[in-house]
Amino acid sequence: MMTPHTFFSQKLPREGWREGTPLQHVCLAEQVHGDAILYADKRDTQSAGDALYTDIPGVIVGVKTADCVPILLTSSIAVAAVHAGWRGTALRVAEKAARLLCERYALAPEDIAAHIGPCICQNCYETGPEVAEALGPEAAEYIRRRGAKCFPDLRAVNAHWLRGVGVRDIRVSPDCTRCQSDQYWSHRVHGAARGFQISAAWLEE
Repeated sequence: MMTPHTFFSQKLPREGWREGTPLQHVCLAEQVHGDAILYADKRDTQSAGDALYTDIPGVIVGVKTADCVPILLTSSIAVAAVHAGWRGTALRVAEKAARLLCERYALAPEDIAAHIGPCICQNCYETGPEVAEALGPEAAEYIRRRGAKCFPDLRAVNAHWLRGVGVRDIRVSPDCTRCQSDQYWSHRVHGAARGFQISAAWLEE
């Protein structure tokens, strides 16, 4: 049996962030707001994808965010890191990652813990109707509407998808990257000048 670990950073700069952090050897994918899930066996996975998983002790899988939802899935056999913006949420990338871990490692959903990290909150996340349409009718209860504007709760939608596959241990950070933009980078606040947060998971023997 192995012990899973999780790490959620606050603000990191664009350059030089590996030095002096627990993330010197973190594996990252080229995030494209999709649903590709990649296996990581070493540092710096370069393929395009929005989720990484590993079963190798000491290999750290991570995602970058700055308003999108970081989701870490942990078990005693394998861990995954998932990047879920509204497109990834609509594609159910976190649900697909949980299913993959269950199928590949013969895990029960109850064996997986989900950790949903700091991201933009529902009150701050104003979108057009195209986002609600992409998320679909099953997510409607997690979307507030004000005229043509929609306010999705991406944390709640991802938790809903995970509960749908049987994951019960779901831990959700209350922090909002826009409300707390002094602590976190927010794309909506800082724009192109921003850095990012790293969310990471790994196994230890």
